[in-house]
Amino acid sequence: QQQEAPPPPESPGPLPVITSASFSKFIRDSELSKRPVVLVFATKGHHLLNTVAKFVKKEEFKDKVRFAHVVVGSGQEKQLMAKYRIKKVPCVLMSSKAEPGNLRQFDGKLEERYLEKSVELALRSNVKAQPKAAPKQPKGVELVSQLTKDAGPDGFFDACLQHQGMCVIALLQSKAPPPRPQGHKGGAQGGRGRGASF
Repeated sequence: QQQEAPPPPESPGPLPVITSASFSKFIRDSELSKRPVVLVFATKGHHLLNTVAKFVKKEEFKDKVRFAHVVVGSGQEKQLMAKYRIKKVPCVLMSSKAEPGNLRQFDGKLEERYLEKSVELALRSNVKAQPKAAPKQPKGVELVSQLTKDAGPDGFFDACLQHQGMCVIALLQSKAPPPRPQGHKGGAQGGRGRGASF
């Protein structure tokens, strides 16, 4: 009985495939060679792969940028998608020449002209991304001074802090005092006044 011939091997895609297992080595090699990375998360045969594959052949990117494909639907993509918080596909992650291992999601339109421009910028970038400084939170003295407009050595807050015990400050919204009647001078000798006013 004649055995059935094995199915022909699948033709390789336009981009090399990266899995969760090979990802760390891929990034490590990119860092050693100081080449930016373009990583495409897409299903097999997606048209975005052919779009990005055009850049591989361009002289300005050849052997200078590392392009790869994470196959969505293979099960190998789940760990990487969770790592980079990818919510929908297709998706492209990029890094710069300065930081090949610092992959960030491309937020623009997934069209050739926009992607190509971003790859050009990634290749030219030699500056590492600076972490965003957290906004400075005002300290207790500054916060109360801002809210109450009461500052300086004569302010109630500074006086309160001079004591060793517990100090409680209540910030209450006060209403404007009612206007005084005309002719009222205040004090016990206020003529027609109703008496002392405090």
